[in-house]
Amino acid sequence: MTTPEANKKPYVFIVGSPRSGTTILSEVLDRHPKITQWYEPYFIWDWGIGNLDDDVRDEAMLTQAHKAFIQKEFGLFRHKSRSSVVIDKSPEHCFKIPFVQAVFPEAKWIHLIRDGRDVTLSIKREWDLRRDIVKGLSLGKFYREVSTMMRLHHFWRNRIQIGMFEFMNMKSLNPLKYLNKSKWKGTAGWGPRFPGWQEKLEALSLTQFTALQWAKSVEYTLEGLAAIPEGNALDVRYEEFLNKPDEQLERILSFLELEYDKGWNMAHDLRPANQGKWRSGLTPPMRMEIGPVITPALMKLGYVDSDSWYKDAEDE
Repeated sequence: MTTPEANKKPYVFIVGSPRSGTTILSEVLDRHPKITQWYEPYFIWDWGIGNLDDDVRDEAMLTQAHKAFIQKEFGLFRHKSRSSVVIDKSPEHCFKIPFVQAVFPEAKWIHLIRDGRDVTLSIKREWDLRRDIVKGLSLGKFYREVSTMMRLHHFWRNRIQIGMFEFMNMKSLNPLKYLNKSKWKGTAGWGPRFPGWQEKLEALSLTQFTALQWAKSVEYTLEGLAAIPEGNALDVRYEEFLNKPDEQLERILSFLELEYDKGWNMAHDLRPANQGKWRSGLTPPMRMEIGPVITPALMKLGYVDSDSWYKDAEDE
């Protein structure tokens, strides 16, 4: 009998700004019989590093001991999941591609790209929600939130590791501080932390800051993927994935050297209408706020060819 270990393939990393659709893509791929996703194992990647000021990691930060630890944990997860393909979907990997690549040189990367205007709206909603939760949080709600997060992890070993990681870095007995993870120092925050985020958070409006989170994620991802061996990275447009899921899934699974049967109906719960919401959600003043922040990245990705999308808002 052939075991999953005998057919194991390179680890796969879905990378992209938060709210770019990385979660839904990883959940859809998780439905394939030979794939298991490991939901954001940040506690493995940053184990022993400590709580640094931002999420950027490079090869110089990687010790042999830490590399061996990560490889061991991924091997254990693969063995327990009995899957030939393990997918790690972690938004922070936008800032860690050289670090991850140094651990797994044969890794495959799927870059999920989404219109930054839609992403900005979605990230801002997460910030508003997080701030509301923290402001009026009760212990009961805290435990419900933690339970939901823990259920995303398949194995108790990893759930215990999360608790140990957060306790060692937070160093607090106040359970309410743990909702935002130790990297936010117990305050209300959400998403990746780019270099200099503290100063920008104080100087910019929240809408501008969330736009910058998207732009910085794109910047670091494109730079990191440029150094990946040819054939080991695949770009996927979120909008194309929503509109033509079978076509895109067949393309993705071919990249992963797996078969796709349309009869599986893996993408049954996608919502094609979940795009272009920025047109109604971004008011003219909001467009003027974020336009200078995200237009260079929008142009690089081919979503716009000029700054007229926001400058014309002045006349509205």
